Amino acid sequence: MTFNLPIDARDNPNLVGEHLRHLFFDQNRIGPNYTLGCYSTFQLRENVVELPKQPVPEWDQRLWAGEWVSDETCEFYFTCAELETLGGKIKMLYYWDHDGFLSFILPDGSYLYNSDCKKDYRWELVDSFESYWHTTLSL
Repeated sequence: MTFNLPIDARDNPNLVGEHLRHLFFDQNRIGPNYTLGCYSTFQLRENVVELPKQPVPEWDQRLWAGEWVSDETCEFYFTCAELETLGGKIKMLYYWDHDGFLSFILPDGSYLYNSDCKKDYRWELVDSFESYWHTTLSL
């Protein structure tokens, strides 16, 4: 049985983030073969369309100690994908810089992200990708 429940990402970013993770990644959250999308499995579901990789803006290239680095030779790239839903297209972006960073651009332009994606409770919602990263994205 399918249910359509109105859930606002502003009210429950953790629920929405984990639901989107489930829609994008072929994960198994039950039993001994437990896998978590963007952590223990990176297999995308068949209906998800891969997009070209995008560079991660320089200001987030950091060391374990939390110190910001300006080493321009250190580059990270978002792995990107897109999913067509009834509400519109959702874009997914992730990268690893010692921790996994998983994020979604929602159809209304808002940006939902988890800066430590092995956890299912660190989701935060901001107005847009641009307001978080202070730059634009060409997807």
